[in-house]
Amino acid sequence: MTINEELSALSPESVALMKLAEESIALGRFDDAVSIYDQIISCEATGYVFAKRGFARYESGDFSGAIFDFDQAVSLRPMSPVTLRYRAMAKESLDDLEGAMRDYRSSLVFKERAETHCDIAMILEYQGLEGQAIAEFQAALIIDPGNELARNSLAKLKTSSSGC
Repeated sequence: MTINEELSALSPESVALMKLAEESIALGRFDDAVSIYDQIISCEATGYVFAKRGFARYESGDFSGAIFDFDQAVSLRPMSPVTLRYRAMAKESLDDLEGAMRDYRSSLVFKERAETHCDIAMILEYQGLEGQAIAEFQAALIIDPGNELARNSLAKLKTSSSGC
């Protein structure tokens, strides 16, 4: 089911609550948004709503709660690269680098994104795997030649690996 299909299947009350939650997120009131998503999920649990609550939890710093919600979202909508990327980011925030790498790579299967290649590259660089990190930054630049993070990080890695 697509996101639009999930949204059109929601009751008018849940749609109104979704809008209210989005307004809360826009204002940086992530805990309020989580509470609103709780109300929706108690009646109508969809992958999209779990993903949205996971995002709100992620933004509030509740990474374990975010992972729980992203797990639920992925079980309901397994081909969501954005959800997989956010779950990877939450795992990375909890120092689960192996789990983060799995999710980043899974995300790339569904949608190639320069940002995801950069996420992978930064983990590889942290792990001391400069050659692999360079390859990921290069992949990011193929997708988005204007990606500043990839360009700057690649230049830094090439300079440090050449000993200059």
